[in-house]
Formats: sequence, structure tokens, C-alpha cells
Amino acid sequence: MASIRERTLSNGETTWSVLFRHNGKQTSEPFTRLKAPRGSGIIAAEEFKSLVETLGPEEARRRLNREEVSGLTVDELFEKWIEWKAGTEVTARTIKDYRRDYDNWIKKPFGHRHAEAIDELDVQKWIDSMVTRKLDPKSIGDRHMILSGMFKYGSARSRRLVSSNPCLETALPTKKRKAPKGFSLAQWDAIHAWAGANEKDADDLLTFLAWTGWRFSEATPLTPRAIDDRGDIEVEFDGRRLLIPDVHVAVLGVHRVDENYQVVFAEGVAKSRAGMRTINLPPEAAAVVRRRMVGRGDHDLIFTNSRGKRWHAQNFLQREFARILEGAQIEKVRGMGPHYLRHTHVAMLDRAKVGPSSIQRRIGHENINTTFGVYGGMIGNALSPEELVRLDAVASPRPVAGAVVSGDVVVRGELGG
Repeated sequence: MASIRERTLSNGETTWSVLFRHNGKQTSEPFTRLKAPRGSGIIAAEEFKSLVETLGPEEARRRLNREEVSGLTVDELFEKWIEWKAGTEVTARTIKDYRRDYDNWIKKPFGHRHAEAIDELDVQKWIDSMVTRKLDPKSIGDRHMILSGMFKYGSARSRRLVSSNPCLETALPTKKRKAPKGFSLAQWDAIHAWAGANEKDADDLLTFLAWTGWRFSEATPLTPRAIDDRGDIEVEFDGRRLLIPDVHVAVLGVHRVDENYQVVFAEGVAKSRAGMRTINLPPEAAAVVRRRMVGRGDHDLIFTNSRGKRWHAQNFLQREFARILEGAQIEKVRGMGPHYLRHTHVAMLDRAKVGPSSIQRRIGHENINTTFGVYGGMIGNALSPEELVRLDAVASPRPVAGAVVSGDVVVRGELGG
């Protein structure tokens, strides 16, 4: 165990010495206000004492020597990184969120220290402290991403503000991927029926979401300039010739919250590059879009509330959507919202025998691994009737050739192999 001894020198300056045993001998490490990295001798002494007790004298002294090197503090590194980040495509709202998370979670343990002195053990101890507090793994990962981004920026050969990134080997808590939750087709029918009779404007928006799989923030800024109506086309289906609309819609941007927490249209922006997609509409959704385009200019919103105003996500969730669920006699559970219809749409696509690669492009995933990672449990898992028959022939118990089964004689060679 280590201890701290306080002394006042003849010049009135106070010093603190950490006493500990090293290689069988009593030794000490003094701290003064000037020597302390934080400008406070007692704080530095207490931190060194803790390091001696947890990591041993040699490691504690090695870290102390690193703390005394010159260079940027973590606070200064963050300011350089955030200034650079603001010059990229990152939104002002995201910059504001980065600064909030830094001030709340990174500044206290690291901000005062020299960036060069931070090592892998420091980062892991910080992560483990958040895990102990049972914080959400995603939130922990997001905070680690900020710290790692700072050091990646600083350690680039073109900058050389620090020598390395101490976040590369951090063991992060596992993020438990939850199975996607969507409405069953029966639930969607109930929602559609009640909303169509009682909340027509909301029903139009929900119908579009269900038949496209678009996110709420992608659908609400839709305008006529993003719609390409090519007339009608004739298709053959189930032995019949049908005339269906040929209407295509494009994601030109999204509604998002800015740094002042105001909803704005971010043109040319989506969750990923693949999110900037164009898809064709099924007949019911095409009919909705055609009807709502009448009398609208190129920049007028297609989907508006009964007062002709833009839909706001929280208001829609808490008012219209809550009323619709109640009217459809669906119990609202935590997390249930319009986004459920995105998952319902994927189930519809799978039921229509649409392949995974087409599903990926339609819902705007950057790569197929994301699609399988999210929806792997619900797409491409059904066997065809022919495959079921063959499976049944392989798996069913085989009677002895010539045995009588339910009055039928099984002849050798008639069983499937």
C-alpha cells in the first residue's frame, strides 16, 4: 500500500510525497504545484498513489514520465479535431452532439492530460467504468468513436500531433442486435382500414411507407419534382393482363433536426449513399401519389396533415399514430412507430419472392451484409412447395418395402431418395 505525506517548505510551498516500497526498499515520489500535470500537487499525488496500488511502482513511474512530456492536451486535440470535422460533410447538429458527449464523458478523465500520455490501459479503464455503470453498449461505442476519431486525426502522418491511437485495441461491450419488429399483414390491414376511414392524410403517408419501406424522414419531404410518372404499363400476372401505373419516386434528401433543434430539409443527404435511391411504386401507393400531386407545385410537399402543414415525427407518433393504433385495437408497446412499416415492407417483399439483392437496393442498404444482418432471420427462409415435398420424402420414416401402409402397398423404387 502507498501513502501520501504532506510537507510545507521554508518558502511556504507545499509538497506532497507518495511513499511506497519498491524492490524491497521504501521510496517516494514528490509532487509540487509546478510538477503536477494538472497544476494541483495533491490531485497528482492521489492519482500516482492509485497507480502504484493498482499497477505497481514501475508502471506508475513510466506513466508519470509520459505525463511530463510536452505536447497537446486532449482538450487541445479535441478542439483541432472538431474544427477539422466541422469542415467536412458532418452537420452542425452532429458537431454539437460531439461536443456535448466530449464535455460529458471524455473531458473529465482525459481533457487535462497530455494526449501523448494516454495509452491503451487508460482507454480500456474508461470503457470498463462505463460498462460497470451498465450504460448502453451503443452509447459507449459512440463515445469511444469520438475519442478514437480524435487520435486517428492526430496520429495521421500528415499531422503527427500524437504518435499513435490508443483506441485501436479497446475491448468494447457487445451490442445485442434486436430482431426487427414490424406489423403483421393482418395488423397493417387493421391500421389501413381504420386510418382510411378516420385519418385520411395520415393513412396516405402510412400507405406510402408500407409500400416503399422508406423511412419517415425520407417520405415527409417528398415533392412532385422527385416523382416521375411514366403513365401506365401492361403486365401479365396469373394468366391475366393488367394495366398498372408506372410511377417512380426518388429520395432527394431527408428531414433532419439541425443544431438549433429545428426540422430542416437536408438536400442530397441520406443515411448512406445507397439511401439516395429511386424506386417504382406498387399500384396502391402510386394511386395515392397521383391523387396527392393534383394542384401541387414542384416544391410543395406531397404528404401534409389536415391543415396542409408538414408532418413532425414526434407529433405524428404521439397524436395521429397513437389514435390509429387505438382505433385498430393494436396495443402500443415501447418503440412501436411508423418505422415498423419498413420492416413490414421487407416481409411483403419476401412474401412476393423478391430476392435479397433487390430488397437491399429497394430499402437503401449500403451492402448486402447489412440487409442480412438486420433481416437475415426473416428473408429467404421459406422453401418452395416442391422443396417441402422433397424434404418430407427424405425426412419421413420409411416403411419396409412391401409393407401395407393405410391400405396402400409400397412398391420398391417408388420412394423418393
